[in-house]
Amino acid sequence: MSTMNTVRQIEACINECARDQRTTNYGEVVKAFGLDELRPDWANHPLSGIFHILDLEDIVKDRPLRTALVITADDNRPSGGFFKISQEYKRYCGRLGDENAEAVYWTAELRRVFAYWKKS
Repeated sequence: MSTMNTVRQIEACINECARDQRTTNYGEVVKAFGLDELRPDWANHPLSGIFHILDLEDIVKDRPLRTALVITADDNRPSGGFFKISQEYKRYCGRLGDENAEAVYWTAELRRVFAYWKKS
């Protein structure tokens, strides 16, 4: 499976979640697409690059970040990479690692994703 094919298939999965107004978790995505298991060096995991592509597409098109729908099974929230790219592109203005500020931002972004894709 080519990289862009994988990106588009994962995008379709996330878009389906958005239309269904639900989240999924990293482990489910990894398993569904036969990707390597998650590991501490997230930046080197294939899903990290795929999410970066999807986030940049959303930023360019001024859409809410669909990757907000993919959460950790343990914490029920996105990983730090979601907040880092959100901060990098001036969407999240809080301090990285501030769980309260991140929760407020993520909850609002999740609502925006659901509202946007409900109309689409």
